[in-house]
Amino acid sequence: MFKARNCGWIRLLPLFMLSLPVQAELRCVANAVDIESFFSAATAEDKQQVEQAINSSVNLVPFGLSASNWKVHRGDLVVEGNIESNQKLIVLGNLTVKGNISTFSLSNPWVILGNVTATNIVADSPLLITGSINASGLVFIDSYYDNPSTIKGSINARGIFINDIIAPVVASSTNSEFMVRASDKHDTENVKKALMIINPDAYYWGLINDEDALKEIFKRSNIRMAGNVCNQM
Repeated sequence: MFKARNCGWIRLLPLFMLSLPVQAELRCVANAVDIESFFSAATAEDKQQVEQAINSSVNLVPFGLSASNWKVHRGDLVVEGNIESNQKLIVLGNLTVKGNISTFSLSNPWVILGNVTATNIVADSPLLITGSINASGLVFIDSYYDNPSTIKGSINARGIFINDIIAPVVASSTNSEFMVRASDKHDTENVKKALMIINPDAYYWGLINDEDALKEIFKRSNIRMAGNVCNQM
């Protein structure tokens, strides 16, 4: 009986993780809207507005705000469709995306002075958001030594995946059906909830009641959790 159940786990595992190198660029969305025209080069005044909005509550030094390659959108931004980017971006207002968001740079942060709203979000870039994240689907957020992701408001989504092994992801609160944190390797209950949404066949294969198999899946997939969200986009 154990072998049959383990076989089911092996068949499910590729659906729960990406076969990608850890540092590979993870690009999730198809037919992304070209957002270049919405942004222009950030000025010293734009960066000063960011500093004033943060008001020393977050250390901006790791975000490298003084770098010359920041781009800015002044005011609220609404995009009809999916977006992706690997650039340093500032939005001086709310960002509303009527589709999915995918960021895929380990070193180029996003700074949003407002709320972020989308369907699904894969943030493989560091985030600094003064408002809240609102997603009707799933959210993945990464964090790094130099650029820990900070959401000063709440994260509201159907499901939340947090890769906080290297550095914490800071948010005032979360509201979701489940939250899977990579740093908690024993939280099979939330992994179980996530798996039932991402791959309902887990129940058929008996995996959902196999605690050992759940722990093994989590151990193997915790640093590639973004793939779980990508598969829904």
